[in-house]
Amino acid sequence: MNKRTFGISLILACMLQNSAVATQRNQVANQIKPAAGTLWTEPKTGMQFVWVPDGCFNMGSNEGEKEERPAHKVCLKGFWMGRYEVTQAQYQQLMRKNPSVFGGTTRLDGHWGEQRLPAEFVQPLDSRNHPVEWVSFDDAEHFARKMGGIAKIKIDLPSEAQWEYACRAGGAHKNYCGQTDGKPDRLAWYEGNSGKNPYEQAGQRTYKMVSHHPVGQLNPNNWGLYDMSGNVAELTQDCFHETYQGAPADGSAWKGGDCRLRVTRGGYWGYSDEGVRAAGRATGGLEYSTGFRVIRSYP
Repeated sequence: MNKRTFGISLILACMLQNSAVATQRNQVANQIKPAAGTLWTEPKTGMQFVWVPDGCFNMGSNEGEKEERPAHKVCLKGFWMGRYEVTQAQYQQLMRKNPSVFGGTTRLDGHWGEQRLPAEFVQPLDSRNHPVEWVSFDDAEHFARKMGGIAKIKIDLPSEAQWEYACRAGGAHKNYCGQTDGKPDRLAWYEGNSGKNPYEQAGQRTYKMVSHHPVGQLNPNNWGLYDMSGNVAELTQDCFHETYQGAPADGSAWKGGDCRLRVTRGGYWGYSDEGVRAAGRATGGLEYSTGFRVIRSYP
């Protein structure tokens, strides 16, 4: 083989190698995304996530409250969402504390208007698998950043649009975050099934009301997400706006408006069935009814 032939062969070999590398990169870049509802466990923390695929849906409700209007189309990229609300055990593991009122260290005083825990509320015997609560927006973000640092991935709170899209399973669920023929008793802990059982005793109407419940006890939605309706209200990244006029159409968090108030979704165990609807919106922070779940961006 002469020098010229050798040089040509070397160039061709390099071209083939570069082509193979480029093909491999394209295969990685264009790899098929998981199917909706695919389960993934983050290995360092053991937290389970569910794949929420790319898609579009109608967010809000023109038949609901003022803050739920107008209904509008939103298109999102896929992401991983926590299968469950963050539990007290998970929060304790990462943050080395459990601030929860029900099962944790927070003790309330004063009267009902000052968030005192009434005597008719019952403390859980074992709260490790209950959702963490009495966490502020900053507390929840701190947890997400810390988990992301440990796992070497980006962990966030969901945007409001991401939350509702996941709740509705892309549009499969109209009223609540799961299939229901009427009241959401099979998929949501709410006022109707959370232990608030009025009865007559000595001529007085009394009741006992339990707190939130262990995660994952009721039915999930079509994508395998649990407790999206009820149990605890879930913090999102979005600042509160009185309506959806001007809301982002790409699923990103809406950061204008009143950022002292963060939007919570899903309602909590003391709400009526109206309060745990998929379109329902509220604001929340440091309350015994408010918790959160986290997301991971693809991949």
